[in-house]
Amino acid sequence: MVTPSMPFPLWSTARSVALSLCLCLLFLLSDHGTSFTIQTEIQKPSRSVSITTRIDLSSSNYPRSGQRRRQPQPRPSSLSSTSGKNNDGGPVAATAGPKAAGRRGSRRNNDGGAAAAAAAGPKAAGRRGSSRSPASDRRTGPREKQRHSDSASVVELPIAELDGGDSTNENENVNVVAISSPSIQVSEPLESGGVVKQKQEQKQEPQRKRERRCLDEKQQDFVLGYLNKHHVDMLTKCAETFSQLGVEKAKKNAWSGGAYKILSATIVGIDTHSFTLDVETQERNKESKEKNVVIDLDAEPVVKSRKFGRHRGSDTSPLVLDDLDIFPIDEIVRKLCRMCWMVNEPETTGKLFQLAIQLGGSDLGKIKDSMYLNQCPHNRYVRKYFYGMAADAALEGVVQCSKGRISNRMKMTAMFPEMNPSMDSYRIGTILEMVRAIAIKLAEENLRVRVCVQGSMGAGIQTGVPKQLSGVFQLLQMMDWQSSEGEENEGMVGDFLNFGNVGAQHVVDAHVREDGTQVEQDDVFLLIAPQSMIGVDSSIIGPLKEMVEAVGDRPIILLNSDLTDKVSAQGQQNVRGRQGRMDFADSFQTIWHFQNIYVSGTSYFPILGAMFKPGPLNMWSAYQRRDLANNGGEVYLPVLAGEEKPKGEQIMESFENG
Repeated sequence: MVTPSMPFPLWSTARSVALSLCLCLLFLLSDHGTSFTIQTEIQKPSRSVSITTRIDLSSSNYPRSGQRRRQPQPRPSSLSSTSGKNNDGGPVAATAGPKAAGRRGSRRNNDGGAAAAAAAGPKAAGRRGSSRSPASDRRTGPREKQRHSDSASVVELPIAELDGGDSTNENENVNVVAISSPSIQVSEPLESGGVVKQKQEQKQEPQRKRERRCLDEKQQDFVLGYLNKHHVDMLTKCAETFSQLGVEKAKKNAWSGGAYKILSATIVGIDTHSFTLDVETQERNKESKEKNVVIDLDAEPVVKSRKFGRHRGSDTSPLVLDDLDIFPIDEIVRKLCRMCWMVNEPETTGKLFQLAIQLGGSDLGKIKDSMYLNQCPHNRYVRKYFYGMAADAALEGVVQCSKGRISNRMKMTAMFPEMNPSMDSYRIGTILEMVRAIAIKLAEENLRVRVCVQGSMGAGIQTGVPKQLSGVFQLLQMMDWQSSEGEENEGMVGDFLNFGNVGAQHVVDAHVREDGTQVEQDDVFLLIAPQSMIGVDSSIIGPLKEMVEAVGDRPIILLNSDLTDKVSAQGQQNVRGRQGRMDFADSFQTIWHFQNIYVSGTSYFPILGAMFKPGPLNMWSAYQRRDLANNGGEVYLPVLAGEEKPKGEQIMESFENG
């Protein structure tokens, strides 16, 4: 047995014993022993005291690194003590119970001798005079964690003031010597139960990966063949932007342009997670090489965006949600469209969108052919087509809001000729019929709907409502809702359907009337064309904001809203507070959008195309209208598709290049 000796400097207080023990214990732990013995010798002018301590590392209370130190449970102490006698002949206490140590001073026995703690329970250590466990404060490395069992513990030594002397006595001499270091025997860690197993159970499970789905054989062959034949440039840009080949190219071309080239890329496999490319690269004065690259469909650019052709790419684009209930071909196309925007290939997105429709994907984003929207009034089937789409989107928005997927602030835009107030073809009956279709669709799902129209605003002779909404509130109540006795929607109006104005006072919560009648709260709020007017006190933002706050987390839907500022006196809709009004307007999320595209904002013939978003979780898309030969009708072909609303310049450029 090797007995190392380690001298320590002297301290003047009794608390130095604890610090000495910490240093000694750290020294001994480096020898990886499972147990050891410490002899502490305390010298004073009147006497000397020797304390022998045995510390066992195989107990189950040793605190693990990073955990809060637990107090050891009361058990028979492994600490023994021998001491001399004091001046009065009273023996120094050889053993101590759980409460032997005081906070600062020691407890005296009946003979007047000071009690020195020899064995400690969970409450033996004082707040200031107790020794600390060095193992709990020590940061243990990975190897030391393996060598020392996670179940080891240290018995704490309470330090009591000897002979009742002052703790600041400068005549004290303290020497601590390690007298025993047994042969190295590493105790086995707990393999079942205990602290190790509990910590493993406390670890958070890794987040589940999204399900990998594949195309069928026919779809796979068609997609690979189509991309390799028509979109090699897009695949090559993806290899440079989303793989390490782009980083390698940037490094090698930093000092000499053209030293490293990515010649071409061929797609050889694709699923809903990733796609695989065979990329041909070439270094200067060397033969070309082919490398196999796997790119995640949710990847972010590994190199900074750069100019590829006419467009300037965006560094980031919104990710496609993984838990959408869509076909694999639709999910793959949406993710490829996202990557196309980042590599400056926006025209490719429309072709991919059409590809998904042709290969059996969802046709929800397809616009009906031969609607002839230039003809006013529109055909009845055209109106019903838009009514049905808007009602389905409103219900889907309410469902997604209840799941927390989207905000409760929603808006819908219908700007075909009969619903465009800027055109002379505007028809108030069309917007009221659409409101009726949406309200009945929601009421059929046992949702109580309140249809609201803004009331009179302004001051003085300019008091009134916008011309677009003149008489709408009265017409709503006069409409045929088929709610009379014996009709299809019997009892709907007044129970599941109510009317009101824009403002917090028109938000009805559940309450009981004076006559004891129970009034149910409104579930959904549908606002018809809220907009500001020209004049004083004629901004809709104030009443609308108060109403939104009163509604809380219930769905509120704006139909054909116009929350932009209008010309007003006294600077009410001027620079002051404009950013706040714009932020409030932007807080409403589009759940359905259809808008025709014209040559300019003042010319409404001919119709060039349309901008369309069929649902709250669907893509934005832009379509170009084309006439079929021999007066065979008209079709809308997708030219752009993405997760964000395309800009006017991008749409017009895609029309020219299409």
